[in-house]
Amino acid sequence: MLAGLLFTFGCDQERTLQVQKAQLLEKPYPLGYPSAAPWPNRAVENLVDTRVCVLGESYGKDFHVFRVRTSSGSEGYILDTPSVNELAESCRLVTAPSK
Repeated sequence: MLAGLLFTFGCDQERTLQVQKAQLLEKPYPLGYPSAAPWPNRAVENLVDTRVCVLGESYGKDFHVFRVRTSSGSEGYILDTPSVNELAESCRLVTAPSK
C-alpha cells in the first residue's frame, strides 16, 4: 500500500525541529494522498511554536515527512514545509521526562 515511499527511520539521528505550525499525522503521508483515491490518515494534534525530536524521515514522490516525538511524548509524522526548521540541538533537549 505504501509503494513508492523510502523510509529511513531510526532513533540515532538526535535531530531537533522547530515547528511554527504543523499537523501531527497518524500515518507517514499527507492528508488526502493520493488525490485520486486517498489512503486513510488523520491529524492527531496541531503543533504550534514547539520543538520536536526527529525519530526518522521518509520521502514520497511528492513529499518529505519526518517521524517525530513531541515534548509530551506523542509520536507521529509531520510534513517538511517552510514552517518546519532544523535546529542545531540534540533531541534530548525536547524529550519528555521518563516516568
